[in-house]
Amino acid sequence: MNKEEGNFYTFGEHVGKTRVRSLSGEEGASIFYILATSLAAKSEIVVVEIAEADFNPAVLAIFRLDLILTDAVILRTKTGHVLFGIGYENEEKLGKESVYFSQEIDWATGGQKTEVALRPTLKSKKISFTGLAAANDCVYLTSAFEVYRFSLAELKLEICFESPKKKWNATLGPLRFDPKNKRIFLGQKTSLLVFDEAFQPVASIDKAHDNALSCVDINVNKTGQLLTCANEPFLKFWDLRNPVKPNLVHNDHNTLLCQASFNSFYDQLVLSSAFNGSISIFSANSISSSVFLRTSDERQIPDNHVLKTFESALDDHVNSVAWSAHDAWIFAAGAANKVYFDLLPQKIKFETMF
Repeated sequence: MNKEEGNFYTFGEHVGKTRVRSLSGEEGASIFYILATSLAAKSEIVVVEIAEADFNPAVLAIFRLDLILTDAVILRTKTGHVLFGIGYENEEKLGKESVYFSQEIDWATGGQKTEVALRPTLKSKKISFTGLAAANDCVYLTSAFEVYRFSLAELKLEICFESPKKKWNATLGPLRFDPKNKRIFLGQKTSLLVFDEAFQPVASIDKAHDNALSCVDINVNKTGQLLTCANEPFLKFWDLRNPVKPNLVHNDHNTLLCQASFNSFYDQLVLSSAFNGSISIFSANSISSSVFLRTSDERQIPDNHVLKTFESALDDHVNSVAWSAHDAWIFAAGAANKVYFDLLPQKIKFETMF
């Protein structure tokens, strides 16, 4: 199978994993940041800008850290940006003692690339942090059985949730915060838990999948709608008003799906990634909030279907996907040491808008 028409940002073979995220709040620019890490306690965070004209990644900044980076988020502030990250100081501390840090960062404008060796003040905790999610003025961190809240204003870490069942079948998974409705979505093995900001239970979906959840994403345009996947050939869509069963199931018979994301501009567009290196765009028309799909005339709602599969876009398990926060048509996906950037075909853009 031939590669697609997109562009790549590639790291050296020392990088074992990349994760790509879209940077929100940047007007007029599609900016992504890539987390690249290795077991050699050498990690990089690369900030790139993508133009729709050629979707070629132009590097704005490279931040290097002497640690094994597990996860990180970049948050925009009034004066610049804050980087919050979790990881390990060396391979010997993997799974035993995590470090976390918060540091202001910035990069130059006008085409100049910023390269900085960061030496943040690390705070350690004898626990293994596995993931995080940004939430207004704080960051939530997960371990196997706890959720912690780190206040960016007070620089204080405190526990806010502890699983009553500390067993392998109750370990915590993906975490997602809904800023509009102030809800926290937390995977717990095969189930999904939903909390308010005070971590009081709001809803739950028991046994959402047969395998442990690998991804949870929310539809920012439609309250209570979310999707889940769990390294299965199924992508499931849920409505929290009736969480007994999914209101839509997308079955990819060719591979296992591991990550997925709603398009925040046109939420019928869903980007998903797979273990075989492919990336797909699925059109979930039947559950979309799109206005033209909800008119009272006699036009029929289009069928749910796969719009395009970027086969073999990457050579390995695609462990992250992200839509641009600024441009509805630009997306990115990350695998072992390579990140793929592309633009939706003109035909799909036309069908989506009209």
